[in-house]
Amino acid sequence: MSTDTADIHEGTTVFASDHTTAWSAGARGEMVVVSEGPGGAGYEICDWCGWGRPHARAASRRAGHPHLLKDAQCTGPLRVVSLAHRYQTDFLQIHLDPLTALSATQETLRSGLYALLEGAATHLEISRDDIDGTVHIGTDGMPSLLLFDTTPGGAGNAIRIGEHLEPVVEAALARVGACECGPESSCHACLRTFRNERFHELLSRSEAIALLDSLTGGSAD
Repeated sequence: MSTDTADIHEGTTVFASDHTTAWSAGARGEMVVVSEGPGGAGYEICDWCGWGRPHARAASRRAGHPHLLKDAQCTGPLRVVSLAHRYQTDFLQIHLDPLTALSATQETLRSGLYALLEGAATHLEISRDDIDGTVHIGTDGMPSLLLFDTTPGGAGNAIRIGEHLEPVVEAALARVGACECGPESSCHACLRTFRNERFHELLSRSEAIALLDSLTGGSAD
């Protein structure tokens, strides 16, 4: 993520425990979306015509492939690449306190992130498909939670989450606390979605609660 083109608003949320959590929100943050293909194997793209397919490491090399623009065969060389595109959208960056940032595992960070997204969708009545997030590692090596609108140009949803962070966290805690799956795991009723499928094995209700409690200054006990 780049914020060079963004209008940034710095804020803090004071929870009932008097614990404060700092955040930054803004419009026109530049996001880079990278697709590494099935299994992270990349894509084969022809240098000549632009034809492409997912890369299969064990697949045999064919002498040619269909030309992307002509009704003919092309014998151009195929390069294995990742695909990416840039777009600008609204974002919310939630800054973790140093102790949490230093000690949190990927399980904790990812679980808390997706709990927040579910809480935001519930409390603010936002379609879950319209917001997403990731764990952002800053230049100082410290992680933060980055939530963003999936709509290019933004729809103001991520900024609203920052402005209503306390009830969003409460809704997130209610969702993960009430689910009937095992506390050390997760399911589609609490944290799992199609978009975060690659992280399903990392997601845990108990880890989500631990991170949410660190934001509020509460206790996971």
